Amino acid sequence: MINSGEKDFCFRIFRNSTSLDIDLLLEFLRERSSNKVILQILDPNLLISVKQLQSAVYHTEKSFESKRNIARTRANEFLIRLAGKRQISNALKLLGIKESSQYLLIIAFGTTLENNKKELEKFVKQFSLIEYEAKNSLPISKLKVLSTYYECQEDLIEIEKTALEKIASVEIL
Repeated sequence: MINSGEKDFCFRIFRNSTSLDIDLLLEFLRERSSNKVILQILDPNLLISVKQLQSAVYHTEKSFESKRNIARTRANEFLIRLAGKRQISNALKLLGIKESSQYLLIIAFGTTLENNKKELEKFVKQFSLIEYEAKNSLPISKLKVLSTYYECQEDLIEIEKTALEKIASVEIL
């Protein structure tokens, strides 16, 4: 769980199980998209740090405040920002959940930390999700995989810096 000062959010990482209906999860998120709390579910394999999530939340909120958002919804704007891609389809290819995803990351943001936590817990209970043993530890993937994707040295700080640059550069692409 995170309180980023200006922008509050919380997240949890879960194992994907064969009994979990991904389509049902996504439908649930679509149906409740008008709520103040934004829930987004994604594959965390290409994520490097909590700072990356924090930056994407910050840029998402700021883009809507300044009316410079690319997507119509905050959930999709978050996905675009986090992936560093201007097209939702490209962001989904990178971070969208699939049947083959080993892990799922669910993030809640958009209102107070307390409200975000409550919504996240409701979601977890409704779908009986099993938490990942590493207790929300990022990164999940090996540095070699991440350095290849981000096209930089196999160094945690360098990869994180590159990931944060991708998020910030979405507006200028």
